[in-house]
Amino acid sequence: MMTEENTLWKQRASTFWNEAVRYLRLIGNSGLLFAVIFTVIFGSYYYSKILKALPENFPGILLMSVVLTFFLVKSPIRTFLKEADLVFLLPMEYRMNAYFRYSLVYSILFQAFIIVLLMVVFGPLYHDQVEGGWLSYPVIIILLILVKGWNLWGKWSETHLPDWNAPFWYVSIRIMASFVMVYLLLKQAPILYLLIPGIGMILLMYFYFNPVQKNHPLKWQQLIKMDQEQSMKFYRFANLFTDVPKLQQSVKPRPVVSKALEVMLRGSSSVHEFLYWKAFARANDYWGIYIRLTVVGIVLMLVIPGLYGILIGLGLIVYLTGVQLSTLKLHYWGNIWLRLYPLREDTSNAFSKVIFLLLAIQSVVLAITNLISQKELVTSFLALFIGLFISYVYGFLLVNNRERMED
Repeated sequence: MMTEENTLWKQRASTFWNEAVRYLRLIGNSGLLFAVIFTVIFGSYYYSKILKALPENFPGILLMSVVLTFFLVKSPIRTFLKEADLVFLLPMEYRMNAYFRYSLVYSILFQAFIIVLLMVVFGPLYHDQVEGGWLSYPVIIILLILVKGWNLWGKWSETHLPDWNAPFWYVSIRIMASFVMVYLLLKQAPILYLLIPGIGMILLMYFYFNPVQKNHPLKWQQLIKMDQEQSMKFYRFANLFTDVPKLQQSVKPRPVVSKALEVMLRGSSSVHEFLYWKAFARANDYWGIYIRLTVVGIVLMLVIPGLYGILIGLGLIVYLTGVQLSTLKLHYWGNIWLRLYPLREDTSNAFSKVIFLLLAIQSVVLAITNLISQKELVTSFLALFIGLFISYVYGFLLVNNRERMED
């Protein structure tokens, strides 16, 4: 049976990655690689300038600790389980140890890569904040990966918790323990200070996490949902560059935003424009993407020095937001209900208006942020002009040209 478990896991992982590689090739051919290289060069140049401009009392270690703790605690487990497994594999749970062992090893290796990447990004900031120490930077990375493994084991234990026992306290304990360990590691604390939380984490694993696994059965529905969420994240990203048939639609109520849009569009006669706005507010996390990129842009406007840096940074954020929201145009593609109504409206024009307004609003917010932080009217005006120009070009020209190329 163990051989069958190993074969099943490898087949499912291989099937997913064969499909993922095909999408990655399409993404690579779309020009994304050029955008990534440009972003890395741009970020590296201004990263060094920002480090030089930081005050001596800047809490860099605290900032790194908070970010790293977030990525350490957030530990999804990739099992490649399917909904049909609730019927065919659930009765054999007691013989699935090898299958889940493969899933845990795969998850820790994949997420360890993310931790290493974060530490590479944080490297200049760390060396700017810490002068020497008894722990070398590679050793700190290895210890952080061990903390990641501890969090992953804690997450695995939480998947055994029954519905009446919410994992709030388990997650809270992992957050506090991880933050203390990360902060002490980055501060180059004495070994005795590191041993205390380290031993505490080991004791928690044996006397707090492990009993949960022994006393409660595995929650397969939660594992399947977690795995589907991981797949959908990749499919949403791939869908920015090509059509992904497996992409599932997800809707969030967001009543406050929806009500505000209804008030704003009360006098509009465009049905498709109204539908695009509603989809932006509620479906597939377009709203979340827009807010996150806007927040990133606000941070850039606060820290990037120089006229050219501000203009390039604002233009890059507005363009990336347009790219991320471009799949909104296909949201109602194939929806038979819209074809039942005698609508002769131009959907391209309605979509262009929505994208232009979203990007224009973002440009105004970023320009105002720059004006408040830098107090330079000319720079802010130029930044606003660049943002509105990119908003118009992308909303009314690039999106329509892309549609003609796809047709």
